[in-house]
Amino acid sequence: MDRMKTHEFIQQVVDDLRPRLPDEWRAYQLRRHGHQFQLHYGKPHLHYEVWVDHRFDHVEIGLHCEADGPTNQRLLAFFDRHLIEIRDASGEPLEAEHWTPSWTRVHHVVKFDQLNPPLADRVAHSLAQLITVLQPILEDALLER
Repeated sequence: MDRMKTHEFIQQVVDDLRPRLPDEWRAYQLRRHGHQFQLHYGKPHLHYEVWVDHRFDHVEIGLHCEADGPTNQRLLAFFDRHLIEIRDASGEPLEAEHWTPSWTRVHHVVKFDQLNPPLADRVAHSLAQLITVLQPILEDALLER
């Protein structure tokens, strides 16, 4: 299999993602940061992230909540209440957790030996599933008080 550089891998995931999403989730905003990218739907502090972490030879795929502390805690509690359904719908072993003292996330990691096209395909598929499952729940959670 063709070994990829990190920027090539990230580009391949970005290229493969949009066609995998339902029409209503294709109009996202994208930010790249070297070994990662973030995408959001008008709220940059609530974004999906793909992060290639070479320290642990894994790719993190998740929804990061980096708003204010109370909002992040409320969203974490909401996702935690629905975690079994979210795992079933996404097909991934997702975790809902505190990431820092105030930031939270719903994520999973994919281990790798090398970055290659099949892994990029798997990550794009996983992220598309995550967005398809989580984005409607996130929007409901933001409306709930």
